[in-house]
Amino acid sequence: SKYFTIAVLTIAEITAIVWVFVDVSRVWEIVSAVLIVACPCALALSIPFAFGHMSRFLGKDGMFLRHVNLLDKLSRVTDIVLDKTGTLTMDLSSDIQDETSLNQKNEYQYVKSAASHSQHPLSRSLFKWISTPMAEDIETKEVSGLGVHSIFKDGTEVKIGHPSFVDTDATSGDHPEVHVSINGEYRGKFVIQQSWRPGLKTLIQNLKTNYNIHLLTGDHNGFEEEIKEHLGIENAHFRQKPADKLNYIKSLQKSERTVLMLGDGLNDSGALKQSDVGVAIAKDETLFTPSSDAILKSSSFDMLAKALVVSKLTRKVIWLSLTVSIIYNVVGLYFAISGQLTPVVAAILMPLSSISVVVLVTLCTSVIYKRNVKN
Repeated sequence: SKYFTIAVLTIAEITAIVWVFVDVSRVWEIVSAVLIVACPCALALSIPFAFGHMSRFLGKDGMFLRHVNLLDKLSRVTDIVLDKTGTLTMDLSSDIQDETSLNQKNEYQYVKSAASHSQHPLSRSLFKWISTPMAEDIETKEVSGLGVHSIFKDGTEVKIGHPSFVDTDATSGDHPEVHVSINGEYRGKFVIQQSWRPGLKTLIQNLKTNYNIHLLTGDHNGFEEEIKEHLGIENAHFRQKPADKLNYIKSLQKSERTVLMLGDGLNDSGALKQSDVGVAIAKDETLFTPSSDAILKSSSFDMLAKALVVSKLTRKVIWLSLTVSIIYNVVGLYFAISGQLTPVVAAILMPLSSISVVVLVTLCTSVIYKRNVKN
């Protein structure tokens, strides 16, 4: 816009000087026509209308963007970093193996209450599985990626989460686990069965054709063979703490990579915030986490690949509309400078150019979305 303004004012000044020698009586008429017909509106409308329409379409199908300019960042993505638990997997809260020594009803109440304060997918699964009412706690603190520490009215202290968080040397098995300690005494673990999201293998294969795929998970490497053979992800890193995920994304960005992070929300808040585009997957679109740039409904998991495709095509629409706008301005300026266009006619043509750009962008984005998302 700065260069456009400088160019128009320079052209108007040169036009005035030339017409002083050609016909001084027409100088103000022609200069006015030049300033009127040179329309910045068509240029200014291209980006917000294209990105705005596409953001609205994506929202209808389960991907909600914090602001429309995210589509521009999506179109520049080179690397996609994926979390595993709660992102690539679905919880099976009805299939939880109780390997604890909890033997009183109120002990399960303590655990359920502590789990209710966590956004981690394993804690949410455990919360749904325990059928007892919750106990009333007086203080609770969640340490992202590690666990929850709750203190109850009767003085009982409960910790649930990672083995190191509950102060135990217990080793992890082949499935995700939630470990429990009560009043500093280790009481065992809950083993939670999980399954890959439907269509995940196809999604990964589609993404691999255009992007570098990375997997970062806090789980042990018992899934490594399955991840490589079933999903085809070679670049997988295990036992990753939240700080490790954050530093990994920073290292990619130092190599001038544009990173998209797909995680489960608050548990990956640091990595989501550090990434160029942070996408949190959630069952409920109203759970918009502070660190995410976008929310992807779990029921619309395949929208990620489609959103990346349409973001690139939307940029092409913008370039097309900008080209049309520039052609209009060049043609209009030619007639205005040559004295063939009066200010009144220029004033009529100016809004027509804006309308034509709006119509062009609306039609193109609609066609792109129908062909690449709906089909």
